[in-house]
Amino acid sequence: MIKHIIKIGLLLLVGILGYNYFFGTATEKANSQKIFGQVKEVAVSVKDLVRQEKHKFDAGKYDKALQKLGGAYKGIREKLSGLDKNILKRIDGLDKRKAQLQDELQEVKKSGDTDKQNELQDKLSKLVDDTETLINSVKDK
Repeated sequence: MIKHIIKIGLLLLVGILGYNYFFGTATEKANSQKIFGQVKEVAVSVKDLVRQEKHKFDAGKYDKALQKLGGAYKGIREKLSGLDKNILKRIDGLDKRKAQLQDELQEVKKSGDTDKQNELQDKLSKLVDDTETLINSVKDK
């Protein structure tokens, strides 16, 4: 529903700008030209950002993050090896999710699918958040 409203709003905005660009007064034409110029700059900036992220992805940005998480899990396991079994199970679960992300990362690198790349980034962020929550819960004990 909200997507539909946003699409209609954007369509109306483009329609008004287009009308003003071709049929408006001199001031309206100038404003429309200025807005179209700014939109073009934003589009170029977004394109550059996507290229930079693609380069970082290809360079192994996510591989390094997953390796660091693996090292953190290993360190936590060693320090808590004789303690709470529940925490160790949670660490094992996080480690399994990390391994799944590594497998997905290899698939995404082969396919180059940007939608999957965004999904992978969201999953990695969630995994880091869950790891932080686990570490905080261990500190509180």
